[in-house]
Amino acid sequence: MTSLSSASLRFESWCVREREAPDGRLLRVNLQPCTCLQDCGRVSSRAGKLALCCTEYQRCSSAASTQRGVQVSFRSVIASSTKQLSSSERKVMAVLLSGDRVSEAPAAEVAQRAGTHESTVVRLAQKLGYRGYPDLRADLQRDEGPERADNEAHMRADSGHDLFSFASDEAAALERLAKYVPQEVMEAAAKTIDTSKTIYVFSDADDERPLRDLAARRMRRLGFTVVTLENSAKDLAENMVGFDSDSTLIAYALREASVRLAPLMAECQRRGGRVVLISDVPGFHFRPNPDHLLAAPRGDDSGYRTPLVPIALTYSLQLAVFHLDRPRYGAVRSQIDDLTRHFGGVEESPRRS
Repeated sequence: MTSLSSASLRFESWCVREREAPDGRLLRVNLQPCTCLQDCGRVSSRAGKLALCCTEYQRCSSAASTQRGVQVSFRSVIASSTKQLSSSERKVMAVLLSGDRVSEAPAAEVAQRAGTHESTVVRLAQKLGYRGYPDLRADLQRDEGPERADNEAHMRADSGHDLFSFASDEAAALERLAKYVPQEVMEAAAKTIDTSKTIYVFSDADDERPLRDLAARRMRRLGFTVVTLENSAKDLAENMVGFDSDSTLIAYALREASVRLAPLMAECQRRGGRVVLISDVPGFHFRPNPDHLLAAPRGDDSGYRTPLVPIALTYSLQLAVFHLDRPRYGAVRSQIDDLTRHFGGVEESPRRS
């Protein structure tokens, strides 16, 4: 009697058979339309069976990831959503992202700040996959919680402020890097870049912009035409006009991701291009799925994570591309060095060959 669409069939192994949810809870869902807003149709709830809609599964997965030490912020939830927002919903989103301790505000106050109706706040929460505003607010409170302020105030209170502790933390993070990003995953991303003509680089957060600029420079050193994307809708629209099947997007989503990331990735894939996403939240499922995901956690100190791991991923990606065709990229590097001397500069020191 129940019709499962292709979207819900992807979850057949866990939503139809008898098994626990990812966080250990046993959920029983009556036969009803799925409320995940992903057009997944209905899920089965036959006698003696457990049924779980895809949003509940993803929320359980996020909870389980948090229990394993992987924290997924409200901004990451936003970044993974591909839902189009109305103008009133965008106003609410702007208030939620204002950072002005908005997690302390009830839905009515958020609506008042945004100049919309309270129902718009609830509708936005449900569109993002929450059961209602209280669940959304709980994620905001975790993002803005006192432990975060305490971490920032004490600066590496978890693991010590001395040089030895700092170096040990970062060395440990770098040592486990290959466990999270196997070489074959890195090489697959490198092959995608190798076959591209134009590389687009995107990041929104202020602390990620040096990484974006680093990636742009590393790709230019390989001879690619590079387009650096800003976060404004107008800038994205103007620069994305030329994105085609010969283009690849390199994007960063570290701790908190831009609300424009999901629609940007979707547009890249719609145009036939590819997406390489670098993240520090392993295990999180971005929507839409990037073609290549390079995800590894940063240092153990949750309140003071340096960019050393994403920097290492960026350089490793460049080296992986270089070694796919050393004669080609070596010739480009020689041309750049020759032109640098021609313009009165000093060439870069020889790189690994």
